Amino acid sequence: RDWVHVRCERRQQQPTPDGTAAADDSDAPFNPFANWSQAPAASAGAGGPAPTASFTVRARLVIGADGINSTVRAYTTPNQIKPAYSNSSMIAMIQPTRAPPAEVVEMLQKQFLKPHGPAFMLHGIRAAEAESAHEGFHCRLMIGQRGAGLVFFIAFMPLEEPISSTESKDAVHARLLEHLRSNRFPQSVIDLVADADPAALETRNLFMHPVDPAAMSSRPPWFRGRVVLAGDAAHAMPPFLAQGTAQGLCDAQAIVRQVARGGCDVGDGASEKIEGWWNAYVEERWATVAEVQKLTMKELTEDDMNIYQDKVMAE
Repeated sequence: RDWVHVRCERRQQQPTPDGTAAADDSDAPFNPFANWSQAPAASAGAGGPAPTASFTVRARLVIGADGINSTVRAYTTPNQIKPAYSNSSMIAMIQPTRAPPAEVVEMLQKQFLKPHGPAFMLHGIRAAEAESAHEGFHCRLMIGQRGAGLVFFIAFMPLEEPISSTESKDAVHARLLEHLRSNRFPQSVIDLVADADPAALETRNLFMHPVDPAAMSSRPPWFRGRVVLAGDAAHAMPPFLAQGTAQGLCDAQAIVRQVARGGCDVGDGASEKIEGWWNAYVEERWATVAEVQKLTMKELTEDDMNIYQDKVMAE
């Protein structure tokens, strides 16, 4: 199992969708879904680069659950490999280098924080005259304590373009403050961010694999042959509703259900049947994932919360 895990981490080989290698001669019990075989890479010659652990894995079924930068997706969906910018970016002070003024900490504790409580998520209220292409998506900010008066924050900003690696930390800091003010965040929160050391800020642009609810007939496939995608590899989304892993687990349940209904037949002549499983899996999951992605990208109204409860809790 260790070397199978290493292969998943390194992602050095493309999957072989119809490989049916003979069962290995180890003491492991027979697995009808994946008869693993390992083919070590040739060692480098004298003076060459150090050899790396590389091998090919062949399987009767391949489930690509290898994340947003999926290697398996290059096989199933070669025309839509790269994730798209989600029009949101993170700016964070995760490891505060200094405590904010005592009066700011006192006000935050009074308004939002408990001495040893969890982080608190705040949602700004966009000014009516503000322009944005992200309907209903406000600036969001999470704050929490790290002891000794230290307070961290993680802000998610709706942006038309990703934050450039060449943009200075001072400029990013100024942009965040302007955004918090225009979104009418509490003054104590603005003071907390204003006091932060720009050099210690961390930034990350958030990406996703969009799922269009109206594109079932022309959707980018989540499968090809015996290979199928699940989780972030199929439909990555920003973390605002903490639904990335949750939806991936729902994918796994749906895939297992289809395979079980099909009698677990994955032999050489089962390719057409397997594609039927994958079609049914996509039909089952597409609309739900599309709706959850949509809800993730907006501020939830009461009606939205009802939809969210129905889509997520019902799963």
